[in-house]
Amino acid sequence: MNKFKTAALIILLPAMLMSCGEKPQEKSVPIKKIESRPQSPAKPDARLDANAQIEPTVKAKKRNPFANYVVSIKGPEKPKVKGPLECCDIPVFKLLAVVISPDKTFALLQAPDSKRYIVRKGDVIGTRDGKIVKFSQRSITIKELVPEEPGRPATAIETELKLPLEPEMKK
Repeated sequence: MNKFKTAALIILLPAMLMSCGEKPQEKSVPIKKIESRPQSPAKPDARLDANAQIEPTVKAKKRNPFANYVVSIKGPEKPKVKGPLECCDIPVFKLLAVVISPDKTFALLQAPDSKRYIVRKGDVIGTRDGKIVKFSQRSITIKELVPEEPGRPATAIETELKLPLEPEMKK
């Protein structure tokens, strides 16, 4: 193994020393000179009006330093998917039963399409995003926020759905 290294060194060393003395040849490419021509003045665009005011875009790009950063990076809001109880106004629903217990409180509602739904406190019902706020023995109370005029606070309207009266027993 040692003899092989020595033989390779003897052969390669003179080859390397011979190549060190030469300088690399540079390839030179002649550069062509291009004469510049005088340009004619640009014609004004017919679409632009000289009297038109340009809106300052710098002002639009500045952000409010006091604004909450988390709120400003939110994207467009996704449209809310409405449930089956948000199809109609509240008075068209029928209250069929109310169950009040220490563990669970819920009610059974019948929609106009004769489908029945179990609802709990906080469920959304009606076209104006009403929420169920209170259960009693014979009724449920739904609170809706109804905007009156733009810029004014919304008015809270409470609607009560009652159980139908039981028919009189015949003797």
